[in-house]
Amino acid sequence: MGGGRDRLIQAALILASTTRSLASLGLREIARVAGLNPNTFYRHFENFDDFALTMIHQLGAGLRTSVRDCWRVPMREIPQSQTADLGTTVKRAQQAVRASVELTLDHFSANKNAYITGIREIHGSSPLLRKATQELVNSIASDLASDPTFDLTLPITDKKVIPEIALTVTRQMTFIGLEYLEEPERREELKEQAERFILLLGWGALAMQKDDEGKI
Repeated sequence: MGGGRDRLIQAALILASTTRSLASLGLREIARVAGLNPNTFYRHFENFDDFALTMIHQLGAGLRTSVRDCWRVPMREIPQSQTADLGTTVKRAQQAVRASVELTLDHFSANKNAYITGIREIHGSSPLLRKATQELVNSIASDLASDPTFDLTLPITDKKVIPEIALTVTRQMTFIGLEYLEEPERREELKEQAERFILLLGWGALAMQKDDEGKI
């Protein structure tokens, strides 16, 4: 039973990532690519909406854990500075963000079909799938914001800013990630673009914080 369910999901991912949106796929087409009888579909799912939502939720559960680890590991492994020297702080931030971006985009490559399908559905034709994928993006951002290692290695004390940064980073990385997958000749450029964006966002938040504190 599980085998047929997974085969249907993998078939839909292949079709959606290489041809068109998930919402436009036909049940018979998915079953054909999965190598299954079309009637098999209804042994696992009530209808196409049930199938599509199950697929998004199943993929999302794995992606949430993986993406969080792509940020958590570098933040933990790169040693904290023992001084308050700004130059040292900036250097560590650059190292941590560079490593996190590298891991995240490598994860995009390793799960290409899932990412392409999900990102396309964020602004796709189906309201149901738009809502599900947008909720997934928000959940990933919430996971990052609640993880104590997600601080961009900068001393941002206004904790209300962290969820805003996490959501902005998550949204931007989805679109950079899609370009990364579809334009392999630009991968190094896109890595640097993502790194600059995240660092500027963090430094901007830090500058606003110091300004509010009357230090600038």
